[in-house]
Amino acid sequence: MTGLDIGIVIGYFLVIIAVGVYSSRKAQASSDYLVAGHRLGYGITFACLSAVLLGGASTIGSTALGYRYGISGIWLVSMLGLGLMLVGILLVKRIRELEVLTVAELLTKRFGAKAGVVTALVSALYTMMVCATQVIAMGTILQGFAGWDSATSMLVVGVVVVAYTILGGMWAITLTDFIQFILIVVGVTLVMMPACVHAAGGLSAIGAILPSSYFDITSIGLPTIVQYFFLYCLGALVGQDLWQRYLTARSVKVARRSGIASGAFILFYAIACTLVGMAAAVYMPGIDDAQLVFAKMADEVLPTGALGLVLTAVLAVLMSTASGTLLASSSLLTNDVIKPASAYLRTKSKAVVKEYLEEDRMLLKASRRMTACVGAVAIVVAVWLNNVIAALDASYAILSGALFFPIILGMFWKKATAKAALASIVVSSVVILLGLGLMGTTAVEPIMIGLAVSGAIMVSVSLLDSRIKDADINKDDL
Repeated sequence: MTGLDIGIVIGYFLVIIAVGVYSSRKAQASSDYLVAGHRLGYGITFACLSAVLLGGASTIGSTALGYRYGISGIWLVSMLGLGLMLVGILLVKRIRELEVLTVAELLTKRFGAKAGVVTALVSALYTMMVCATQVIAMGTILQGFAGWDSATSMLVVGVVVVAYTILGGMWAITLTDFIQFILIVVGVTLVMMPACVHAAGGLSAIGAILPSSYFDITSIGLPTIVQYFFLYCLGALVGQDLWQRYLTARSVKVARRSGIASGAFILFYAIACTLVGMAAAVYMPGIDDAQLVFAKMADEVLPTGALGLVLTAVLAVLMSTASGTLLASSSLLTNDVIKPASAYLRTKSKAVVKEYLEEDRMLLKASRRMTACVGAVAIVVAVWLNNVIAALDASYAILSGALFFPIILGMFWKKATAKAALASIVVSSVVILLGLGLMGTTAVEPIMIGLAVSGAIMVSVSLLDSRIKDADINKDDL
């Protein structure tokens, strides 16, 4: 890696920090910090929705899957894109009508504080772990190209992400995501993918050399495709990071159209990264660790300058997901744990929390402090744990399996009750964790069982509560 390539990366970091400083002037209220004041138009909403889902799994993971399985490697990212589109088509109007900022706030309004706090903690854990894995991925890439040790690499990229997120919140993330989206389009789809295909001899050579299974859309296996649906599509439907990006749009119409366009682009991006992997299978077969394929191909086929651009694009992909999940985690803890706790304290000692509750500025300060705390924890987790993928899979499984039915039924089924929601979240979480412990974190059965348990408890307990309520009303009438 030459001085020019390193200079491009350093220049990108400086631009991102400058954007954070500029955005800090616009984030003067908590709604600005959390959802950019609900003021974004089509283009920037589309870019932000795309950027938040195009993380390490979308880029490094899809390339690795393309290297191993061929075109069937698109399924992981395609399921994320499908979930994103379904939020826009089915949920965003209802979310805006309910005037909530987080998934936990929805359950608090619908089912009470206990359900909201439990949801906030589960969702915050998930989003924090996603942030940590992005820091690990960024550190690994920077380590490979710059030659730094892993801890230093993770610390540098982690501090940059945390800094601009603290300064500007969603305004900073929005502006940096737009920059990062442009880098993604140029670096990965317009430079990296064509260069790799050309190095492998073109599409015709790839088609002639690779076995037929590489062109079978189902070669990755039906169980894996089903697992990706339950993990990533359903997870996206109830993910705080995605909801928060949708809420930045100035209207439901803007959010919905931007979401559909973003889902289509994400499918295109999945194909591009999978083609990189397939080209690598021709150009450099026999790599044991497929996660290294993207970096190795970039180092082999890209000239000076282009390498720095693509490296910056990949870091941009990871940083956009890291910053979005960081803010999502801190938003959940501030809005749905700290804020309710302050309201409770007000009833006990009004003088202590009066200023905090009455001044939106104090809530903004609390949001920034929580972002710093969550960011510090994410960096520590990234630096000190050797493998957080198992914990990430468990968190994603709980997000999909334990929260899907309480959130969806809470939005659209009037008979759903607080007792049912709380029991559904707690019991299904335990079932999923036990299943993952017994069957392994890659097993799809625990998620399906958890969904079945969650749905059954939500429906049966809600109907039972409704019958008891009706019986009490009839008894009173007598």
